[in-house]
Amino acid sequence: MALITLDDLAAAMGRASRPFVGDEADQAQFTIDRIEAFIMAECPGIAFEVQTAVDEKMQADYFGIIEIRKFPVNDITSVKDAREGTETWWDWDDFDTIFDLQSFQTVKVSYSYGYATAPDDLVLVAKSLASLGLLTPQGIRQQTVGAISETYSSNDLSPTDDKILAKYRPYASSLRLGPQTGRHLRNLPTL
Repeated sequence: MALITLDDLAAAMGRASRPFVGDEADQAQFTIDRIEAFIMAECPGIAFEVQTAVDEKMQADYFGIIEIRKFPVNDITSVKDAREGTETWWDWDDFDTIFDLQSFQTVKVSYSYGYATAPDDLVLVAKSLASLGLLTPQGIRQQTVGAISETYSSNDLSPTDDKILAKYRPYASSLRLGPQTGRHLRNLPTL
């Protein structure tokens, strides 16, 4: 699923009555693809379509915790011991963490993740960056011809767009120190 389409970009640029055609459509699609690749690089692990029945082998840490690096995790259907293939005791925080496993236990996790529809704020960032990319000549900040001088805006990420993308970037994990005092995440010392 694409974040935005050519029609979405045309509407965002105020040209819904003049859709992109020919070479202009190719250039606009290239810009959209480039912006989507940039967003995916800035927010690794995020999926813009639901991935179902994903089976992945994972290993718990010393505290019996696994943090899934895909975003957003929609559902975990099973956690099976990797050696025996039997369902094991586990719990999930309904976000991205499985706990109540044995220390360093290797399990096969079946889960689904991804957005059914792209978040509106990411769509807004994609439209903003794509329209800026099409309206601003690449590599030119200022140009002067005779007595006429034009200054273009930069292609840098605006502070607002950066704050929106920050919501979807990977976050720092907590560091768990000390002996295992309990197997629930809420009982563990974190920094």
